[in-house]
Amino acid sequence: MTQANVRGHEAVRLVLDGQSYNNWPPAPSDFRYVLRNALAVPVSNASLDGFSWTNLTPSIATRLYPHFVADWNVHVLNGGQGDLVSGATAAAIYATLSAYADNARANGADRIVALTVMAASFFYPTGGALDLKRLAYNALLVADADRVAVGQRHVLTGRGNAYAA
Repeated sequence: MTQANVRGHEAVRLVLDGQSYNNWPPAPSDFRYVLRNALAVPVSNASLDGFSWTNLTPSIATRLYPHFVADWNVHVLNGGQGDLVSGATAAAIYATLSAYADNARANGADRIVALTVMAASFFYPTGGALDLKRLAYNALLVADADRVAVGQRHVLTGRGNAYAA
């Protein structure tokens, strides 16, 4: 795939942000590697393992904004697990993510793609309280897809758990 001849040295850049699912499994099977090879665009990663959206917010200016260097920056939000296990409600997680995305949009992100949280039995058993909260959070993302584009990791990479809801 070739990039269009447009302003700047990069026409498009994917900027990954969030938690460990951006870094796991280790290279060469990690999310960055798979996206970079599948889409043939530069991918940078501002993620921190084990942090909730609330914990990531204070470092947004120094950790995230320097990655917005292309003519078209696509900010991929892939996280939420830390928020789920911290005890936050689905509505609170969604509100935090929305404010976080709005902040990024105001500071260089041209498009926001928020990924739904995959099922993960090692975090929460299927049908348990945390899994139900995960599904409620995912439903809030999907319901507001006009404002925050919603993606599913397994759709973007061809791998991962199926989205159920």
